[in-house]
Amino acid sequence: MCARLKVLVHDVLELTDKEASSRMGYSNTTTLWRVWQGKTFPDAEKLYLLATNVGQDGTKPSLHWVITGEGEPLQSEEPRVQSGQLARLRLKEHIQRMPLDKAESLLSFLTD
Repeated sequence: MCARLKVLVHDVLELTDKEASSRMGYSNTTTLWRVWQGKTFPDAEKLYLLATNVGQDGTKPSLHWVITGEGEPLQSEEPRVQSGQLARLRLKEHIQRMPLDKAESLLSFLTD
């Protein structure tokens, strides 16, 4: 995670240690130097402060990538979907993939 955070800060966002420290709410670069050495890792609040910086191209740092290495280091800034909406969207997609007879049976069950 420390190495990915360093790549994000230096190579992707092209920030200096001083700029990154400031965005994360640190008064100096000491903590980031310790992160680059793998001796510590920023807490969630500091990572959040870094991740809320949206670039001119509409992207922002991906904490998911920093933590897991999955996906891309930057993500598009998209409106958040409410959990209920997300569940309905997933259910709709699942029903659309069902064979027609099963989908009709499910619809009949739910509406009776």
